[in-house]
Amino acid sequence: MERNGRMPEIYISDLDGTLLQNNATLSDFAVENLTRLLNEDLNFTIATARSVVSVQQILKYLPLKLPVIEFNGAFISDFETGRHLIINDISGDIKEEIFEHILQSNLTPFISSFNGTEDCLYYEQVENEGMEWYVNSRIRANDKRLRKAVL
Repeated sequence: MERNGRMPEIYISDLDGTLLQNNATLSDFAVENLTRLLNEDLNFTIATARSVVSVQQILKYLPLKLPVIEFNGAFISDFETGRHLIINDISGDIKEEIFEHILQSNLTPFISSFNGTEDCLYYEQVENEGMEWYVNSRIRANDKRLRKAVL
C-alpha cells in the first residue's frame, strides 16, 4: 500500500485495436510518452492474446518493468526474459476433448504449448491464405517456437 493507505494504481492495456496502430506498431507518440511515464514509475503492463515473443518484438523500445499477461491469460510472463511466472494450464481431460473435437470437425489447428522448458507452436499443414500469412509472419520474425509437426 502507498503511504496514504491507498493501493497503488496499475494500468493494463490490450494491444491490437487499442495501443497499437493498424500495422501492429506503436506510434512515435506512444513510444515517447509511455517511455517517459514508465521512467517516472508508472505501473503499466499489457494483456494480450499474443505471445510474449511477439510482445517483446513489438514493445522492445519500452522499459516495461511489470510482467505481461499473454495468450489471453494462459501465461503471466517476465517481459525481458520471457520466462513464465504463472502458467494457467488447461487440464489434460479437457485438452484431449478439445483436440478430438478439432479433429472430428476436420480443422487444422495451430497448437501453442509450453513443454516445461520452452514455448512451442505446432502446425501440420497450411490450408488457406490466413494460415500462410501467419506461418510466414512467424518465419520472418525468426520465431523459435514454430515447428512443423505430424498430428
